[in-house]
Amino acid sequence: MSCQSGYDCAPAAQLALRATRTATSKRITPGCCCFAKWVLSYGNNTKYFLNLLEVCALHHYINSCMEQTTAVTESLEQCPLCQSDRLVTIDRKCCLQRCKTCGFLFLSPRPTAAELLAFYSQPTKSDEWMVNEMGRDDLWMRRLTKLHRIRRGGSLLDIGTGIGQFLHYAQNFFSPVAGTEVSDAAIRIARRKYGFTIHKGEVTEIDWGEQRFDVITLFQVLEHVSDPLQIILKCYELLHEDGVLIISVPNELQSLKSKVRAFARLFGKKKYQNTGKYGIPKFSFNGSSPYLHLSHFTPKVLQVCLQRCGFEIRETALDPYYENTGGKKALHDLHYFFGSLFWRVFHKNVYDAIWITAVKPKREVID
Repeated sequence: MSCQSGYDCAPAAQLALRATRTATSKRITPGCCCFAKWVLSYGNNTKYFLNLLEVCALHHYINSCMEQTTAVTESLEQCPLCQSDRLVTIDRKCCLQRCKTCGFLFLSPRPTAAELLAFYSQPTKSDEWMVNEMGRDDLWMRRLTKLHRIRRGGSLLDIGTGIGQFLHYAQNFFSPVAGTEVSDAAIRIARRKYGFTIHKGEVTEIDWGEQRFDVITLFQVLEHVSDPLQIILKCYELLHEDGVLIISVPNELQSLKSKVRAFARLFGKKKYQNTGKYGIPKFSFNGSSPYLHLSHFTPKVLQVCLQRCGFEIRETALDPYYENTGGKKALHDLHYFFGSLFWRVFHKNVYDAIWITAVKPKREVID
């Protein structure tokens, strides 16, 4: 593209087009959209176009406008876990609220379910599962080893299965295996790479008929969903009696890593300035955040919720959630080892992730 003077205006025009497309798809501020249209007009009608410095300035301006990108949000008036309306805002920067009744921390206001589906359905999100495949192989084998201490064999459902990598290894010990996923891109990869037909959608929306499972796994999923209570209740419904539910969630409120982030923020470390007072990063839809956690659990809050849903707690431990290889893996092995040791001695989880095993109890037979 060139203007009437023959000057190559393609770089700036592309930036302007990018801004207008963003304005259409993500509802950025009207000022940015008007500015983008002005640039297009300016590039096509004047004989003196922007020089390189001005193009760079335009680039920074548009990026700053994209920082103001907003999603359609909803505010919660009740706790997602216990339905109490005794809520208090504890971190305005990160939109964190706490339930005074059960102690649960959650995001409010938060993106709607439709916004979340669009965010996680981006093709680039599925690419993250393909990075460091060897490290993720080791992760799934560590989790399988922990699972085998509780249950080996029977049917298995993995909720939020991604590209099906866990199912690929689990099918050697469990049969049949099934998975759910909301991302179309991940479902396509699971079919192409492993031959799995993954159920599309939330587990609560799928028609399971009379199908029931011996084991259900929720690996780093519950913190992403809008209604964690309904997911847990659905798991109870889908399990056979004496069936096992495995839940893994981030330990963002009590982990040593979060404490370090919060401490570094207080001392003005630039890297952590987008972090709240609890060490939890502030989410943004501008592409700088790889994921969004709607919920922040502690072991106690999750245990109480499971018990209220009818489960019996069999184990509370640490999830060996790391996917590094080589020297970094050795460091994470040590981190997990000392975290496990601290848990055994002090019964306090300061590691990065929580692992809880719950069982659906057998019904008592009355003669």
